[in-house]
Amino acid sequence: MEADEYFKKGDHLLRTNHPKNALQYLNKAIEKDPDQPNYYHSRAICLHEMKHYEQSLVDHNKAISMDQTNPTYYYERSITYQFIGKQQLVLEDLNKAIRVDQKNANYWYYRGLFKYRTRKYLESKEDFEQAQKLKPTNYLYYYMLGMSLYQLSIFQQALPFFKKSWELNSKDPKILNQIAFCYFKLNQFRQAVPLFDSLSKRKISQKKETNTNITQTEKKNENENENSNDKEKKRQKKPQYDFNSLHMKGVCLYHLRQYNECKDIFSVCIEHRRSYDDLFMFGMTLFSMKKYEIALTFFQNAQFVETQNSSNNFGKNNIKIKKNENENENENENENEKTKEKENLKVNKPSNQNKLEVLFNQMGFCYFYLQLFKKAITNFQKAQKIQPKKIKYFYIIGQCYKKIGDFEKAKESYKNVLNLNPSHKNATISLFEIENLLKSKNKPQNQDSKGKLLVKITTKPTNNETTKTQSQINNNTTKNSSNQRNNNKNARKKTKGSKGGRGRGRGKGGNGGKGKGKGRKKGKKKKKY
Repeated sequence: MEADEYFKKGDHLLRTNHPKNALQYLNKAIEKDPDQPNYYHSRAICLHEMKHYEQSLVDHNKAISMDQTNPTYYYERSITYQFIGKQQLVLEDLNKAIRVDQKNANYWYYRGLFKYRTRKYLESKEDFEQAQKLKPTNYLYYYMLGMSLYQLSIFQQALPFFKKSWELNSKDPKILNQIAFCYFKLNQFRQAVPLFDSLSKRKISQKKETNTNITQTEKKNENENENSNDKEKKRQKKPQYDFNSLHMKGVCLYHLRQYNECKDIFSVCIEHRRSYDDLFMFGMTLFSMKKYEIALTFFQNAQFVETQNSSNNFGKNNIKIKKNENENENENENENEKTKEKENLKVNKPSNQNKLEVLFNQMGFCYFYLQLFKKAITNFQKAQKIQPKKIKYFYIIGQCYKKIGDFEKAKESYKNVLNLNPSHKNATISLFEIENLLKSKNKPQNQDSKGKLLVKITTKPTNNETTKTQSQINNNTTKNSSNQRNNNKNARKKTKGSKGGRGRGRGKGGNGGKGKGKGRKKGKKKKKY
């Protein structure tokens, strides 16, 4: 057999995922014709799949030294550099491949992926745009262009690219998920709810399709068991959902203030999985419905779940440390103890500090509205330890001390607020009020605002004074009675006709002295002869 025949067999076995068998034929091909760069390139790929990365790099370098105009050689060598961890060399090889062949969309796409993984989203956006122009029928190019814009929080521009990729491939649920999240980030919750709902049901249908490939014997056994235990199975059956998308549907409904539907969704999620997010959002719905006591129980359960997850991660990291100790038996014991202490310190730090901060904040507000101010202070202080530079915690703690009556501690907390933000209006007003309260407490009771003493003189009245006061009271009573009579007269005059007074009206209006006619208010007086 000639070298070409060995190469063809080795290449066929490599494409059918048999790298070990392919390596034998490729070695024979290189022995017979060592001047062909293709043979070294394909053998390098075999060694890469067998995880012999250093040997594969030797063959890649040999192939590139023979032929520097082939861009695939640079591209394949960049993949091996990526597995080793030499990221700068990865970028150099991808740049060389693009210089050789600028019209190949795959090279632009893979360089964009590399930049996206290293969080260089602006540069990755440019590469994905170039790939999309060269090959506009590939949905992945539109999808990754949308993802780079999404990471840059430019959601309005990312939406059309996700929609275009969904038009090209409507079977990938990741694309529809990103469309829903874009609507969520843009606060368009009504448009996001049906998408998250369809995602939950879509993944159920995919799971059912995968489970259709069952043997006939298994089907017979299932039919026999179903006839005997139909009722028990119906009771035990639970609805299947993609709980992440169902959870997001509940979050959207929460923002739309449809709290009763939120309760139903989060209760279903909690029955099947007790996650922190579900418990926390159920507590938030109850909090917004002003059911603070029940909300507290769900926040406490969420705290328990979060601490349990952190303890499990702590145990896993300890197992890794023990494995490393067994591998490095020759090292000194003192050095191992130092490394253990450093790693334990890293593990003891809470991985999800933001979650705990939000929890303690909400629990503090629950106790605040229930007027349990001391418990509220403890929870706000726990949140303050996680983020000590947040102004709102100083202010809320000051409000709690003010409610209790501990004005000095409230004054300190308000001063801390003004040190961080001197233009805080509420803190200045409340500090002014507390200073006035403290001044009023420190003053003696018989003291003026200027500091002068007030003395009350109490003397018994004499007989002459008592007579004067009695005469003044009688005069006042007579004056009041006369004033009431005059007021009654004026009120009668204001009424229509002569019903109010005994007028002596003439003409068409007056019927006599009794005042029953509809005459004028003021009748003309008779002339006296």
